[in-house]
Amino acid sequence: MIVKNQAIVIKSFPYGDTSLISRLILNDGNKISLLIKGAISIKSNKGALFQPLNLIEIDYYYKETRDIQIYKEGTLINGFMNLRKSFDSIKYSLSMIDIIDKTLAKHNHENIIFNLLENCLLKMSNKYNKKIVFIYFLLLYSHYSGYSIASLNYQSNNIDLSNNMEYDKLEQLIMNYKHDYIIKELIYLIGLNINEIKNVKSLRFLK
Repeated sequence: MIVKNQAIVIKSFPYGDTSLISRLILNDGNKISLLIKGAISIKSNKGALFQPLNLIEIDYYYKETRDIQIYKEGTLINGFMNLRKSFDSIKYSLSMIDIIDKTLAKHNHENIIFNLLENCLLKMSNKYNKKIVFIYFLLLYSHYSGYSIASLNYQSNNIDLSNNMEYDKLEQLIMNYKHDYIIKELIYLIGLNINEIKNVKSLRFLK
C-alpha cells in the first residue's frame, strides 16, 4: 500500500551504483529505511531531497514484512538553510539525529520525539543559543525515553531541573553556567540508563 508521511532525514548512503538508502524518523514517531531508486543518477535530483536534517513529505510503498520500504515521490518542506550556515548549529543538530538513530526504538508509535526534533531544528535555525537548545533536547529526550533528570551537580551547587521542561525557563536557569560542562554531565547521566548513547560517534566532536 502507498503511505504518506512527513519525515526528517537522519542518514543517507549509496546503495548500488545509482540508488540511496535513507533512514528517516516519521511524524508518527517510527523510524524507517527507504530505498530511493536512481537517486544518484546524473539525471536525478532525488538525492538532494534526502540530505540529513531535511524535513520532507513522502509517499512510499509500504509492506509490513519488508525491512526497507520503497520511495514513490516526495517534496521538501524545510531544508533549515539558516541552520546550515553555522558550524555549531550543524554540529549539535547532527548529534541530535545521531542520538535518535542509535537509541530510539524502530517502532516507537509516539510523535513526541519527532515534534521535539523539529522544534529544536527550528530553534537551531534561528537566534537561539545553540548549546542551550542541545541541552533542552537532551533533557526532554531523556524524559520522553522514561529517564527524567531532576537535578545536576554543578561546582558544589545543585541545579534543579525538575520544573524546567519549557525552553524559556531552562534558558533563564542555566544562562550563566558553563554549558559545555552541563552537556558533558547530561550525556553521562543519560548513558547510565540508555547504554546505546555510547555508540553515538558525533558526540565525540562536542568535547
